Amino acid sequence: MKKRLIRLTAFIVLLGTMICGNAANAQKVRIDETNFPDEGLRNQLIDGLNLSQEADGNYYVETNDVTKLKIDCEKGQAVKNLKGIELFTVIKEIELRYVKATSIDLSKFTDLDVIDFYHTELNSVDASSNKKLKSFSMRCNGGLTSVKIPYSVT
Repeated sequence: MKKRLIRLTAFIVLLGTMICGNAANAQKVRIDETNFPDEGLRNQLIDGLNLSQEADGNYYVETNDVTKLKIDCEKGQAVKNLKGIELFTVIKEIELRYVKATSIDLSKFTDLDVIDFYHTELNSVDASSNKKLKSFSMRCNGGLTSVKIPYSVT
């Protein structure tokens, strides 16, 4: 009986640590010009993440809620600047379509395992710090001059 009580207490402490640890790392970010200077990117985030306007008239997102980021500008407003996406540090998949940005910083995405870029204007991509990367796809990226990926990607 005493061993069960100790195990149960240890489990509750561990569970509490996991829940509080994730909450402590989460950050509520406003989708605005300061955090995301590109208007097209802001619109893509609001629509793509199905964000609702809050009582203060602004849109917010919990950074830990974004594990997949898809930005598709084929039929929408152009995205020329990806500044701000680095706030989503738990991204596992990133997909860019018809994005006009010429650079992207992938170094903060330590859990990133899928990169899929199609018809972008990126000049270089450095994914060498993304050690969990399993899939790397770049198609129709005409201006690309440099690509760095971890040696283990197939």
